[in-house]
Amino acid sequence: MVYYSLLSPPPLPSGKGGTFLWRKLGLWRRQRTRIESLFTSTVAIFYHGLRNSRLGLTPAPNIDYKKLATYIARGRTVTSVRWYVGILRNVNHTQSGQKLVSRQQRFLAGLAKDGYTVKPGRMMYRNGQPTEKGVDVKIAVDLITGAIDDHYDTAILFTSDSDLAPAVKTVQSRGKRVQNIAFWGATSIDLIKCCRAHRILSRSDIPNIVV
Repeated sequence: MVYYSLLSPPPLPSGKGGTFLWRKLGLWRRQRTRIESLFTSTVAIFYHGLRNSRLGLTPAPNIDYKKLATYIARGRTVTSVRWYVGILRNVNHTQSGQKLVSRQQRFLAGLAKDGYTVKPGRMMYRNGQPTEKGVDVKIAVDLITGAIDDHYDTAILFTSDSDLAPAVKTVQSRGKRVQNIAFWGATSIDLIKCCRAHRILSRSDIPNIVV
């Protein structure tokens, strides 16, 4: 990787002739500090809209979300892992609706057991179809509050919600880094452009994050 080429500076001549290269060395040291911090900093992970059924794989992979958090943190200290989701309700009082509610509750209980903080949002219904409301606002508030309170050095956004771009810019203007991670086919160009780093998980990553 290109990062490693920055970890060993070239030999520098002594005397006035080496002044320019010593300036280059100062630049190299600053670059190395920034790069090393990517792997030694604290991270907070924010999930939203992650659906393994959207990956186009049959059968859908059984993702181990504890493994996933560790995998994307890449050895950095994780200060928090948060899952943002609208909570389903059985508004039509049907058996199928109740099954969906129960399935979501079991899933969220499993996340909590694995150390996730579940951040519930509202679910609005129109013609029986659920739509999340206000979840992206919750993420934006937590993202900015975490930056102000120095809760993290790097925020990992596992989402393709482009509405978070303004919050990302605000956080990064305060010296924090934001990394956008998403699965293939579920990316946001707006987030990729405004985040300091991004990573698209491919099919080759799946074996590392399944049960």
